[in-house]
Amino acid sequence: MFSSMDYWGVRSLSNGGNPFDFSKYNSSGLEPASSRPLAEGQPQSPAAGSPVDVSFAFGGHQTDAYLASHLGVPAKAPVIWLTGAIACAVVSLVVAAAFGASPALAISAWLMGGPVAIALIAFFSLRDTRARTHTLYSADAKVPWLYRLALFLSLAAVVTSALNIANWVGRL
Repeated sequence: MFSSMDYWGVRSLSNGGNPFDFSKYNSSGLEPASSRPLAEGQPQSPAAGSPVDVSFAFGGHQTDAYLASHLGVPAKAPVIWLTGAIACAVVSLVVAAAFGASPALAISAWLMGGPVAIALIAFFSLRDTRARTHTLYSADAKVPWLYRLALFLSLAAVVTSALNIANWVGRL
């Protein structure tokens, strides 16, 4: 292997003209596909207009029907998950405020306003991120405000029910 300096002073290595030949690092003992001769009639590249399998990229094979179904209809934010989180947080706040003296109801209000509401917000974030990857995405100006409202109500529900739980534990 010969080493030389180019115009910019960068050392370049010559390995037969192929800068992508990493065969010396192949520990399996198998011959690289690029050095094997092509079989009779085997094309070197796909013909123009023929589908190319790119299942190695982006987590799986995308069929034409899947792509066609997502090209015409704009994707929207899945607000149903946010409304579910807001509903859980509101129910939790009502239960914690009205029936917080009962330990079982205070704990259930904490569970509903905390882990359940936050899980619904997380599902929204996951689904919204997936929807944003579509070709067309219709952004609504209300969605960030609903997201913030869901987080705020969840925080208020957790704090209210946690104070009721702490009051109950403090009286033991």
